[in-house]
Amino acid sequence: MGRQDHARDPGRSRPEPVRDLLEGHGLGLNPTQWRAWEEALTRRLYLIWGPPGTGKSRTARAVILGAALEAHGQGKGIRILVCAQNYNAMDVVLLDAYEKLKTVLPEGAFQVRRVRSYTRPKDPNIPDEIDTELNRFQLSNRVRDLCSRLEDRKGITVVGTTPSQVHNLLLAQGAGAQGELFDLILIDEASQMDVGLSILAVASLARGGSIILAGDPKQLPPIQQAEPPLGLEDMVGSVYAFCENFHGVEPVMLDINYRSNSTLVEFSLEAGYRRTLTSYSPDLRLNLLELLPDTQPEDWPAPLFWTPEWSALLEPDHPASCFVYPEGRSSQWNQFEADAVASLVTLLYGRAADKLLGEHNPATGELIVPTGSTAYSPEEFWKEAVGIVTPHRAQQGLIVSRLQQVFAHTGVDPGLIRSAVDTVERFQGQERDVIVASYALGDPDAIADEDKFLMSLNRFNVMASRPRAKLIVLVSREIVDHLSGDLDTLRGSRLLKIFADSFCGDGRAMTLGFLEDGTGREVPGVFKHRR
Repeated sequence: MGRQDHARDPGRSRPEPVRDLLEGHGLGLNPTQWRAWEEALTRRLYLIWGPPGTGKSRTARAVILGAALEAHGQGKGIRILVCAQNYNAMDVVLLDAYEKLKTVLPEGAFQVRRVRSYTRPKDPNIPDEIDTELNRFQLSNRVRDLCSRLEDRKGITVVGTTPSQVHNLLLAQGAGAQGELFDLILIDEASQMDVGLSILAVASLARGGSIILAGDPKQLPPIQQAEPPLGLEDMVGSVYAFCENFHGVEPVMLDINYRSNSTLVEFSLEAGYRRTLTSYSPDLRLNLLELLPDTQPEDWPAPLFWTPEWSALLEPDHPASCFVYPEGRSSQWNQFEADAVASLVTLLYGRAADKLLGEHNPATGELIVPTGSTAYSPEEFWKEAVGIVTPHRAQQGLIVSRLQQVFAHTGVDPGLIRSAVDTVERFQGQERDVIVASYALGDPDAIADEDKFLMSLNRFNVMASRPRAKLIVLVSREIVDHLSGDLDTLRGSRLLKIFADSFCGDGRAMTLGFLEDGTGREVPGVFKHRR
């Protein structure tokens, strides 16, 4: 597409009547979401920049509903593709859009199909009426009907799938690798989809059709097996970056964060989000059912070192905190940090209420006052209350092992614990009330070998944008002070350094510790935090 293709389409009317219909069905958006919605429905190529927690998926669903309602009101058909690089990301938009379409359009006025490869088992969470198995060498009647409907441009059709299945759908129609299947293509998480993969989806765009890319370039980009040629970074990076940087398409940034408190949102501005970004629930805090102890609890696990300083790290009024300490020797795993994580989680278990304090109702803006708060159930605790992020599999395994040992008496499914401890990449797209980060490394040589990975600005931003109420970072002074010899890596390391050295501006000496062969070993360092 050339630069002229992302200009306003003169053939499209402004969708105010459709907005009134959506609002009449209780589908409201905030001002920047409405702006993105309107622009997306009136332009040929458009970018929606959705920082974490700003309702990007909700806005994308509203775009689909708006396009369908507009077509229905004009008595026209429209073919819409909802695409993402994996089924989970695609389902976030498609499934809710399907449920909403059933409320805003008459029965029989539309058809939704979720297309999956025949090699992929059926997901029990997907309604049978939209599940569509695709084997291009042996077409089912449902696929034949879908191909016919798309080819004949009948009615309102919404298809959700991955780029590779779009390609197979084209081949199933005998159209080759390119054909005019869709009038509107919406790619979610487009900042994670590389240009090459996106071509499989874009090749199905009809003449005069539109493309909407929703994503966040400050999150993790597509993984590349090699460094791109100098000056061609945008050609092999994400399709989102390609359109923004190469074609000069200016995105609209959604600017109300519904996930995190103002302290965590304020820190995210350091990653490069526009200063208009604000928190919807600025005073969101952990809700503890009982005070954190200043003396050792009677049921404190025998394998763990006790100090009242664990409670200081968990203080709800310090949404951002870190413990920085000299280490100097750990490479892939770190026993102290594993035990520190286990100690912090032990104090949260049974104390963290299932409703946070200071949250505002997104629909009314009113403060939600928790009544009858109870502790998270064991399953909810590991899925919603706490997440542990660590860069290395060795440290991940050590933390999981320690947590499973400490919590064995609760009868918790070991798999639940395992699911709560992972790398940044696996946590992308998730959220927790509390995120604890364990960097593990302290050996200067090991840090230098992995500095591009450890110091990535986008990686730290993903981690820091997962928590709703509190972020705790355990990191060695050697990592914070490391200066990379690579200029890009050095620039990227600024986010971690800012967090540890300036954003968490209040600091004092702190001594933590762990048990080594039953003997307590103290670990001195500096506790830093921000209210």
